Amino acid sequence: MLRRFLEGLVIATPAMLIGCGSSVESGTPGDAGLSGDGGAESGADATSDAPSEPLPAVAVTLAATKTQVTAAGSITLTATAVADRATVGKIEFYEGTTLLATKNASPATLDLSFVEGDNGTHTFTAKAYTPTDSATSAPLDVTVAIPLDPCGVDRTRCVATGCPPGLCLSPSHVPNGFGAMSRSRGIRDITLIGSNAFDTKTGALGSIRAANTDATIYEVVSGIGFVRTHQPGNEPDLAIWVFSTLTMNGVVGTFTGDAAPVLAIAKDASITGGQLDVAAKGQTAGPGGFLGGTYAADGLGCAFGKGTSSGGGGGGFGSDGALGGSGAGGLATNCDAAYGELLSLRGGSGGGGGDDSNMAATNPFGGAGGGAIQISAFGALTIDGVIHAGGGAGRTSEGNSRSGAGGGSGGAIFLESPSISLTANAALYANGGGGGSSSPGTGGVCGSPAASQDGQASLVPATGSHCGGGYGGDGAAAATPAKPSISVGGGGGGLGRIVLRTLSSASVAVSTTNLSPGAGSTAYRVAQNL
Repeated sequence: MLRRFLEGLVIATPAMLIGCGSSVESGTPGDAGLSGDGGAESGADATSDAPSEPLPAVAVTLAATKTQVTAAGSITLTATAVADRATVGKIEFYEGTTLLATKNASPATLDLSFVEGDNGTHTFTAKAYTPTDSATSAPLDVTVAIPLDPCGVDRTRCVATGCPPGLCLSPSHVPNGFGAMSRSRGIRDITLIGSNAFDTKTGALGSIRAANTDATIYEVVSGIGFVRTHQPGNEPDLAIWVFSTLTMNGVVGTFTGDAAPVLAIAKDASITGGQLDVAAKGQTAGPGGFLGGTYAADGLGCAFGKGTSSGGGGGGFGSDGALGGSGAGGLATNCDAAYGELLSLRGGSGGGGGDDSNMAATNPFGGAGGGAIQISAFGALTIDGVIHAGGGAGRTSEGNSRSGAGGGSGGAIFLESPSISLTANAALYANGGGGGSSSPGTGGVCGSPAASQDGQASLVPATGSHCGGGYGGDGAAAATPAKPSISVGGGGGGLGRIVLRTLSSASVAVSTTNLSPGAGSTAYRVAQNL
């Protein structure tokens, strides 16, 4: 039946194909069994002149669950292709000339979400392919007419009639304008899987999103908004990605660059499995974190470790860094006045530098501070994976009878939503890095470990290195404080900070014990002031 139907469709007239919602884009009228004047041939002459094996033809139609959108939400496009004696290999969905998605089956569906900024008429088509033919559907117009938000697109008219107080939410630390960004044209619901690299300098997100043309100007690319902006004073820049909804399934997310990342989601967000990593790596700071000291120099950050030629102190932030030789550890109280609730989004402090054979080196010796990450969702926020913001390890000194550098402190994890749930599988870690030991000296042998450890993604403290006569101190983890060095090693880094911010009328559902710092620590805070 299908073959007869399609042969009739092709033999009749090209107009019949258009009437079915598509136009054939390859082959010729003769190839399809058409007479030279477009009329269908019949009788014995037609039989003798027509090809014995007509070439395959394809037709495609496009439909939508609705073509009038009057409230924020999603619709589904469905493209159905049929082919004569051929297989439909793929179907492409377009808005105008922009390719939205490619599917490998018929019928094929595509979900599209719309917000206030999408108001207007959107024209969609579908294109289907067989090995030898292709066809494009008739255009399908979808009109979006979503009423203006009574609170104002920037949520600035929060006292306006019809604007419930709960709708006047905006991410902490983010300058005014999130309302407009989250409703801008093209913002979509996003699902991420596998490995994804977030570039805080450009906004690129692996193969999912290309970089902004200019990172300092808000731009929506592939359904995801991005802008890089400044915080007041000398605080780190913010790298802000904006989503309608965000679902992460088993994502291994890494963040590069120096800006503190913010994932700002207008509605629900869920992180299931995987790990988001903003941790320092040795002397390289996590995004938004601070560097350790160079030769015998202090680290950076609000609770930097002191650098001396006889050992560097560990960096502090949520808890104190430890003494390293004669280098004092950084004090968490130095951060409380301005950063007790992370009034600015910033990562951990760097450890102090120790002595080293390379006195002229300009690269840091002290462990770097862990980075900072903020996830703000204004629907529900569910965490069922790992977020890692550990501090970096202090360097084991090189040369003969030299002193070690201090470890960096853990960074910051800032979560906010009207509804926060940390499942039993969730884990938030902002542990300190281990201190570096003194050098083993000529012919000397290091014990275990020979190199200090970065803050761990676990409840286990990072170990300082064991070389020469001065061992590095262990970093802080969970309820275990940072440890001072033995002799002229570097001190361990302190804990970072965790803040969970929600409504005054809400509570946070915490089903995990994998928190460092954990409940009961001054470095862990539930703030009911959203």
